[in-house]
Amino acid sequence: MVAAGASAKSASNWIQGEIRRRLKDLGAEDMAILQVTPHGLAALIALTDRGVISSTVAKDVLEKMWGSGRSAQEIVDADGLAQIGDTSALDTLVAQVLAANPDAVTQYRAGRTNALGFMVGQVMKASQGKANPKVVSDLFKSALG
Repeated sequence: MVAAGASAKSASNWIQGEIRRRLKDLGAEDMAILQVTPHGLAALIALTDRGVISSTVAKDVLEKMWGSGRSAQEIVDADGLAQIGDTSALDTLVAQVLAANPDAVTQYRAGRTNALGFMVGQVMKASQGKANPKVVSDLFKSALG
């Protein structure tokens, strides 16, 4: 996976996490039975590292890759799974959440940082989970000064 372009840390995390879980579910220990190539996994990792998809979506993409032989990019494109990272598209959702939740704004400004999580969650809900949560959080922080 590293030779195919994945960072060593990300590759290790995937092998010790999702790949090991998948092998355990299959009752196997030999990685030779993997139905996804190291190159395919590296491409999936690259999508998460670049913020194209979230780690949660990446796990779903792996499941689809496993049985279909399709690439991560093909699945992301076909299923419309890419995160929305365009700030102009997210600005509107952030503004709507701020307008609809004045209590959360007041709580955040009073130091209750968990209110930010609530507001980010509202944008995630409105975007059907496609908004990039880091970008959304940054937009809220900027808007709330």
